[in-house]
Amino acid sequence: MMGLNVPLHSAVEVFGAFAAIATAVLLALLQKERQFASQNVWAACGLLGMGVLDAFHGAIAPGNTFVWLRSAATLVGGFFFMLAWLQDGRARTAADKTLPVLTALTAALAGAFSIVFPNALPLMIERGEFTVAAGLINVAGGLFFLIASLRFFLGWRTG
Repeated sequence: MMGLNVPLHSAVEVFGAFAAIATAVLLALLQKERQFASQNVWAACGLLGMGVLDAFHGAIAPGNTFVWLRSAATLVGGFFFMLAWLQDGRARTAADKTLPVLTALTAALAGAFSIVFPNALPLMIERGEFTVAAGLINVAGGLFFLIASLRFFLGWRTG
């Protein structure tokens, strides 16, 4: 993490977190108006989970927790986006309204826990390099996003 401009990095992360959360709120409002594709509940959850964890990430100094929160944000976001595959043709339920709220609250609790109990986290950096655990978490999150992108592309193609 040499050469990292911490104030600039934090500002960019917090702006990105705000954008993710604002987009998730917009998706939730569209759901309320029934203008919302059912699989987008998962996208809203992914944006909320990523946004909240990224806000925590942007608020702390570089180190193990810093990397953990960014990696966790990628994993959580990718996982929820990937769940869009489960939504095709499903009727809207009460969970569509409560799941985004629960996701945001859980992400906030996880972020707070990560900062308060940093020793409970897996080792993410060692001698300035990502550990195997950090690499696996980030690769898994990236793969989840790739799987999700196929779902959204196919949905767009079929109209």
